[in-house]
Amino acid sequence: MSPIPGKREAFEAWSIASQQAVEFKSKLESVALATAIHQLLPRELRDLIWEAYLQDTHIDWYRVCYNTYWNSASFRKFSYIPHFLLPEYSNIEAAREICQIAYKNAKFNSHDFVGVLQVRHILEFDHLNLDLAPRDFIRDLTIMVDTDEMHVKTSIPNDPVAKLKELPANLNALLNVRLKHSLNLRINFSYRNGALEVAEILHVFLPVWIELREQKANVTVQYKRSIKSQKERPLIELSGLVESPVEEWRWRILDMCTALGRLTAWERHWTEEAWQKTLSGSMGQDSTSEHVRRRLGAVLGRRQHENSFF
Repeated sequence: MSPIPGKREAFEAWSIASQQAVEFKSKLESVALATAIHQLLPRELRDLIWEAYLQDTHIDWYRVCYNTYWNSASFRKFSYIPHFLLPEYSNIEAAREICQIAYKNAKFNSHDFVGVLQVRHILEFDHLNLDLAPRDFIRDLTIMVDTDEMHVKTSIPNDPVAKLKELPANLNALLNVRLKHSLNLRINFSYRNGALEVAEILHVFLPVWIELREQKANVTVQYKRSIKSQKERPLIELSGLVESPVEEWRWRILDMCTALGRLTAWERHWTEEAWQKTLSGSMGQDSTSEHVRRRLGAVLGRRQHENSFF
């Protein structure tokens, strides 16, 4: 039987109106509850209540940061953040307090193709429109470094120069974290990085590493190593490498990689002279050595022979 003309339209209109009425009443009750809690209880007790709310609620911070990076409004869907973090469901004061605790407890990460070039955005952007940035509260951050897939929002995807220029600014943004002594930072290098790129990017990161460690931050560096003809990609712990003299980095990381399997063609041709040229410049800035620019530029340009093995 065909539906009665106009009946389906009337039902859809009624359904929408009902949902709007429920949402309106829900907002009124939520705002009233949040206002009462904020006015009648001290901050210590309010924080306990907000903590309890957040313990039972999943917040997809990866999706929130990803969407705010690309100027998408979809992060406001309840599948990503709870409704009580939106000012329209609570008063602005309560939303700001909940946001502070949410930032403090969040496990932020940049594991997509933007990766390390998204760090400054994660730390400095007001993701929830509450005049608050994660850098003042963040305790946990994982950064993925994948030189083969780094994208810059303001440039074409295969522009290696733009990517290199953005890298130091994103790493230096870590120095603006307010509670460095409480920060757990993990730098994870993708299996698509070669030993050369890992060492060169760590060289850029070294001043930040030193200051964070001096401020008692917990910083770890790992490299997921790709092995020819094997599905397994073992992890190489590089925290000890960063703490060793930079002049020794080349032979140390090559030794670690050799212990797991054969080196790539580029790694086999990586000379001590080339590493010394790297140490004499600052990658991604005007003083970048031509050698580093050529090496990383070729990697970022996805040269086909990069991963060839002897």
